[in-house]
Amino acid sequence: GDLNKNVRTIAEVLKGAGYATYMAGKWHVTPHIKPEGPKYNWPRQRGFDRFYGTIHGAGSFFDPNSLTRENTQVSPLTDEGYQPKSGPYYYTDAINDHA
Repeated sequence: GDLNKNVRTIAEVLKGAGYATYMAGKWHVTPHIKPEGPKYNWPRQRGFDRFYGTIHGAGSFFDPNSLTRENTQVSPLTDEGYQPKSGPYYYTDAINDHA
């Protein structure tokens, strides 16, 4: 899907009231998943202050190919911002740990 630019996200609404926002999980409301862009419909560009998750909805739970921290794609194997507490990387555990 592609989130319409005329539709405000909850983050855009809350930002106007002074709230900070964080999105963790699957975004998948933009057809543009490549790290070189365009990124006009990525979470950070749609009002979220921080983001950890995947830009598209499908992928591996062990090595998600569009895993993104803020606006930069990262590898779960080399992500300095997160390593699992025990065992191998698993996407839903990582999302839970970031929530």
